[in-house]
Amino acid sequence: MNWLISIHAMISTAAVVLMFGSFLIGLLYIFQSIQLKAKKMTPVFWKLPALATSAGGTWQWLKTGFIALTFTLASGGALAVWGNTYDPDVIWVHALLALVAWGLYASLLWDHRGKNWTGSRVILLSLIGFAAILLVYWLGPMGAKSV
Repeated sequence: MNWLISIHAMISTAAVVLMFGSFLIGLLYIFQSIQLKAKKMTPVFWKLPALATSAGGTWQWLKTGFIALTFTLASGGALAVWGNTYDPDVIWVHALLALVAWGLYASLLWDHRGKNWTGSRVILLSLIGFAAILLVYWLGPMGAKSV
């Protein structure tokens, strides 16, 4: 069963790294759009990519991170069923929070596809999604015992 825990940990770490990349690109997008609206561009502004490039980059990181997050949920489900490694009450809280984060990202991806969302709305929802992922890890199997 240790191999399943290792796989779950690696996949979930990859998912968090990808979502964090999306988060960082989103922050750059917000920084850049605020400067554009104020018409006060700092020297850093000129070194950043165009807004459309930042939004597209956020989108690519989100899609890849969502795939990793899906595999994280699958391996976490396998651990919950066969692992018996943690307190069952903590596991179900963690699983519920992970499903909420996954559902948020799934709805973001689905609505972007159907409604052709771009720019600020996608960035804002990706920032909210990353906050949900941080909540999952903070209140996860290890963190819930310390809260």
